[in-house]
Amino acid sequence: WPVIMLHLHNWLLVKIPFSDPTPQDGVHHHYLADISADGRFVVFATAAADLLHGQTDNATQLYLLDRESRHTRRLRLKGVGRVEFGQPAISADGRTVAVVARTSQAFWQLYLFDIESGQSESIGEGNRFTKPVISADGHLITYYESLLSLVVYDQQAQSVTTLTPDLIENGRYFLSHKGPFQPLGPLHLSADGRYLAFAAELTTELACVTVIYDLNQNNVVFQLPSCHDFALTRDGRYLISRQNFGHNQFGNPVSNLSAQAWRTGETRRINDSGTLKAVSADGHIILYRSQRGGDIVWSDL
Repeated sequence: WPVIMLHLHNWLLVKIPFSDPTPQDGVHHHYLADISADGRFVVFATAAADLLHGQTDNATQLYLLDRESRHTRRLRLKGVGRVEFGQPAISADGRTVAVVARTSQAFWQLYLFDIESGQSESIGEGNRFTKPVISADGHLITYYESLLSLVVYDQQAQSVTTLTPDLIENGRYFLSHKGPFQPLGPLHLSADGRYLAFAAELTTELACVTVIYDLNQNNVVFQLPSCHDFALTRDGRYLISRQNFGHNQFGNPVSNLSAQAWRTGETRRINDSGTLKAVSADGHIILYRSQRGGDIVWSDL
C-alpha cells in the first residue's frame, strides 16, 4: 500500500511507494516517512523493489525524494552489507536524517545522515519501535534506546544526555511501554530543541500521563493525566491530545481531542474523538481519523 503524506502548511499531498505485505519479523512498518518543513524533501523507508533499477534486496531500504528536482536517491550505509531500516525522521531544514537501522552483524543502531555530504555515522543503540525526533536545525536528536531510556544527542556539542527513570524527577516517572523494549508513545520535540513530550507512568499511582520535559532546566514543566494520542506543536506552545471531558448519560467517559496551551491552561476542544495523525507547526490545523469514520482536517483559523 502507498503511504499518503499531507503537508498541513503547504497543503501538499505526497504519495510514497510502500510495500510490506508479509514482513518477516511480523511487524508491519506503516508510515515509515517524514517530510521537511517546506515540503521539498521526503525521506521514507520501503521494501518496494521497483523504485531504482537493479535493486534486488528485499529488506526495507531508505530513500530521499527531492520534490523540486523530482529525483529519488537511496541513502546507504557505506562499508556494510545488508541493512534494514526502521522509522526515519528529517530535520525541518532537510539537511539531516535520523533513522534506526540494523546490519546483518549488529543490533539496531541510530544513524545520522548528512544529506549534503552524504556522510553517515552511528551515534548509539536505538529502539526500532519508535521514531527519532530532530530539532528544526538538526543539531539535537532525541530517541529511545532499547532499554527504555531516553537519549538526547547534541551534534554541535558532541554530547549525549541519557534520561532514565531515576534521573527524571528523582524516580517519579517510569518510561512506559506496551511490551518488551516498546515505549508507550511517540516523542515530540519543539523546533528550538527545548521541550520534549513523551508518555510516562507515575511510579506512585501507576497512572499514565503525558509529560513535557524542559531540556534546558532538566525538569518536568507540565503533566497531563492522559497518554493517548498526543503531539507537541513545533513552537512548543500547544499539546494536542485526547482527553476525557466528563461522562455521558450512560456513565461512560466522553473523550475528545483538544489543543491545550500548557503554559496558560487555555484549551480548545474539538467536539469529536479519534486517532491523531498530524498537526501543523502552530497547532491551528489538526488531521485525525474520526471515530465516526473518515479522516478529518480540523482548523480554528
